[in-house]
Amino acid sequence: SLPITVEKPLDTNQHNTPEDTHVQPATGLLLIFPTLFIHYLEVTNSAMKSILEDLNQSINNRDGLIREASILNISYNINARHYPNWSFRGIKLAVEDLDAQPAETPEAIAIEILGKLLRLARYQAEERQRNERGGDVLANFDQNRADLLPNQVNINYLLKQPIFRTAEDILKNYSRPINIRFESDLTAPPTHRLFPITL
Repeated sequence: SLPITVEKPLDTNQHNTPEDTHVQPATGLLLIFPTLFIHYLEVTNSAMKSILEDLNQSINNRDGLIREASILNISYNINARHYPNWSFRGIKLAVEDLDAQPAETPEAIAIEILGKLLRLARYQAEERQRNERGGDVLANFDQNRADLLPNQVNINYLLKQPIFRTAEDILKNYSRPINIRFESDLTAPPTHRLFPITL
């Protein structure tokens, strides 16, 4: 059970959550590929912690719905959200050789995937402005704008690389004390040995 910031019946493809106006809603996009999910999620820090706890519990529970989750990037202090609401979309793709090895480095593939998700957010915002009636602006984008979709082969290759963090790893940051280091601690020789000067 996800926290109230993201939990709502999946009766339509777009959701504005939660009902409480004092809590910032979760926004983002869930892309459902034949072999994996990509979840671009924009939430507050407290909601992110709740989601990570729920995700970790689901992974560690034998009856959990999620077997494995890899976190590519978490950004903080973003001035504006990219998505107006939370939505999901099933992607229909032709069968590909998922064991293929891309020519790019894992870092280049990660940047490409994040870039495509941002371009997809911009496309959705532009289509929403053009379409006065509202409606589902992502209805057929997987056929009309397939160039905005991350490559499934690249994603599968990237998931095998040791560049991701797990929910458990990130949750440790919430309980670990903050390591404060002063710039004077990094100078040599240490400043406390410089003064006072004794003869």
